[in-house]
Amino acid sequence: NDNRELWLNFKKIITQEKKVAYQDLDLTFPKTTANNATVLFSPDQYFPALEKDVQAAKKSIHMHMFYVDSNYAEKFLAMAEERAKNGVVVRLLITRKFMDLKESKINELNKNPNIKIVIIERDGLNLLRGYDHRKYFIIDGKIAYVGGATLSESSHDNWLDGGMRLEGDIVGQLQLNFFLNFIYRASLKKISAYEFHHPKNFTQFFGE
Repeated sequence: NDNRELWLNFKKIITQEKKVAYQDLDLTFPKTTANNATVLFSPDQYFPALEKDVQAAKKSIHMHMFYVDSNYAEKFLAMAEERAKNGVVVRLLITRKFMDLKESKINELNKNPNIKIVIIERDGLNLLRGYDHRKYFIIDGKIAYVGGATLSESSHDNWLDGGMRLEGDIVGQLQLNFFLNFIYRASLKKISAYEFHHPKNFTQFFGE
């Protein structure tokens, strides 16, 4: 089925049997039902929950972010850096146009072997005039945060958009989406299978 084909295609990529191409990023996932969702209505609900899960990360912290400033982002990335010192792999995709974080800070963070920050240039692959507008976080492949929140002081203090904390099969879908985009944007030749942290039932969901 389509689920199995998506999973097998990803397995080919992580074993270097296949290079990530533009068409691989055009994913259509089926509806999932084995999920838990907690709606977070304000910054006072969203960010403390996110920070708690980040500080408890054991394997990986993945972020795909549209806007990153030099205030709250540095505080948040300091939390992620602490986890990286304990072996947690931190990966971040940032859109350059909406990045106030200094590249010197990015270069400093990238010196840590467990941290990889990739800057997304403007292109024609996404909507919003060529910019990638996605904003989500994935912790250990088991927990995800989605919504309008960005890594910025204005979002942290004044954001009024909605957000959700997710668990279940949908997190595996987001993890797969993140990895494909990360490999493509970073021009990586390989990302090891063991780095694909996901819920136990995700491989079952994809027919394995």
